[in-house]
Amino acid sequence: MKNKIITYLLVFVSLILIFQIVNSGRILEREEALLNEKENSINILKEQKENLENQIEEEISFSLFGNYKALSSLGEEYDDNIVSIIKDELYDTNISKNKNLIIPYDDMNGKFLINQVKVLNHKWIIANFSDGTLWGELLIKYSIDESGINFKTIEHFIYPK
Repeated sequence: MKNKIITYLLVFVSLILIFQIVNSGRILEREEALLNEKENSINILKEQKENLENQIEEEISFSLFGNYKALSSLGEEYDDNIVSIIKDELYDTNISKNKNLIIPYDDMNGKFLINQVKVLNHKWIIANFSDGTLWGELLIKYSIDESGINFKTIEHFIYPK
């Protein structure tokens, strides 16, 4: 009788051990698959981050913001805040009577307004404008003197409908 009980216990323990080994193998495979999936996601995100950093670096290379050579050309009293001041000054032309000096088109379907501005360097600005129907872009030359910021449109165009 003792031998039968010991045999049954041995078989029972062996079955539990086999079950644990098989189950652990399945869990391990599932966890490895999840780990590989996460690693692939991390690699994709790292590549996207690198691409975005390259795009940012490229954007900054054609911007007054962070371009210390161009900033120094303006004078020692100007820093990166001058970009905001220039943009605000140009946006203010939307509501001033001098708007037609910047946007050389007569209002057609609505009032032409400057939408976006990018200060390229210590001399030039690129901007886009719209009246809600027609869209265009401007290349503007600017200068800073005692009287303020002066703008002069160098080139302009409207996209066809």
